[in-house]
Amino acid sequence: MSANRCILACVTPQVSCSKLIETGKVLAKQNDVTLEILCVFPQKACLNPNVEALCELQRVATEADAPMTIVFNDSPVLAASSYAVKKKAFTLLTGFPRENSSKFIESFHAILPEIPISMVDDDGKVYRIIPSQGVRQPIRQSIIKNI
Repeated sequence: MSANRCILACVTPQVSCSKLIETGKVLAKQNDVTLEILCVFPQKACLNPNVEALCELQRVATEADAPMTIVFNDSPVLAASSYAVKKKAFTLLTGFPRENSSKFIESFHAILPEIPISMVDDDGKVYRIIPSQGVRQPIRQSIIKNI
């Protein structure tokens, strides 16, 4: 494996996110890295999570030999950014954003522009955001330290 780096698949509690895990498994194998699954919920969701979807995602993650971590945090971008740094993410993998969706991808890219982002659409096609040049390390470090 490539220096303990990983593909970090960010999923939401929907059964349709299982295709992200399957795509992540292929990408991880192609790049000789591991696959990690991260699901970030708002803190209040711990009282009523979508158990059926989470069980299905856990089943698919287990089949992909990928650990799945569930985090309850009201700042999903900061939680995912911190986790990506901790796990030495090689690439962030998400679903393709729909119209009027959150600004998760743009915000993650602003915090960690050096990490490529791969987005999977409904047809399984992968789109990539390539890392920026001239990374702003001091800003990134101060944001991540304060999480």
